Amino acid sequence: MHFRYGTSFQRAADKSVAEFDVRLAAERSRRALETSSRARSRSAPKIPSIRSLDHVKAAIKQYEQRIKYKEHHISPEFPPIAGYTGHIPRLRGTEASLSQRFHTAAKRGLSLLQKERESNKTMDEAQTAVQIALRNSQPRYSTPIR
Repeated sequence: MHFRYGTSFQRAADKSVAEFDVRLAAERSRRALETSSRARSRSAPKIPSIRSLDHVKAAIKQYEQRIKYKEHHISPEFPPIAGYTGHIPRLRGTEASLSQRFHTAAKRGLSLLQKERESNKTMDEAQTAVQIALRNSQPRYSTPIR
């Protein structure tokens, strides 16, 4: 009864009990209608599940394999849809996002992310190439053994 204002306790309690009785009667009538439909549904023949069939199982497995390892690549060519409010890398508090429309800011933020990933990739490739070269090279200066 915390939501009843401006009346005495007696009147507020009576109104609450009356509303409860109305809701209880409505629930009982709804359940009575459902019991008659339940009896009809029990008499209907059972339809066998098609999920147990082999070709359906194969189609489900094929679909699961197709979507299982789907790569979710973020690129500036495909910025988020309108109304997206989630995280976009490099968007908050940078010159790419200040005083820009969301679409433009998202595109710039994603292009910055793409450039950073490309530079990291080239650095990793260069580091790997240097390590391979060092592993395969012979020592230039060796001291003769006497």
